[in-house]
Amino acid sequence: MPGQELQTSRLGLVIPKRLARRAVMRNLMKRIAREAFRHRLVMLPPMDLVLKLARKPALIPGEPGLVHPADKVFRQQLAEEIDALLLSLPGVAAHAVRADAPLKAD
Repeated sequence: MPGQELQTSRLGLVIPKRLARRAVMRNLMKRIAREAFRHRLVMLPPMDLVLKLARKPALIPGEPGLVHPADKVFRQQLAEEIDALLLSLPGVAAHAVRADAPLKAD
């Protein structure tokens, strides 16, 4: 709304079907991104954030084929990457970063 200041950060997610074909994978990525955002919300400056998947999810080294959504290593790597992106935003308080525990994916 024009003329009104945001009180908190808001998150928008763009996970294109051409980069993550299966709905299960797209939904998993969105769920992990929302969880990371919720954990870091108190330290984020009030702004609108859009998280867009720019490339296909990386394959797990040593495993041919596609990444399985149930793979805990994949979930952990995704959570860590999203968390690192949130922490790299300008205006994120350094003291809050040290006080908060790292994220864990199921």
